[in-house]
Amino acid sequence: MRGHTMGYAKYIDFSGLSDDERKALTELLRKQKKELQDALRDANKALSALKKKPKKKKSKKK
Repeated sequence: MRGHTMGYAKYIDFSGLSDDERKALTELLRKQKKELQDALRDANKALSALKKKPKKKKSKKK
């Protein structure tokens, strides 16, 4: 996902949007923002799990 951006958003003339279009776009962007935050949270959890070293098994003495 290198260079992944919300490509269409940077080309929209926000001043030319109607109130309904502005509301719909706001809802869409908020939804996408939440999805990205959730994905980032999941990625951070996975990274944390990878950093943990596996526990060594205790050797039994005879």
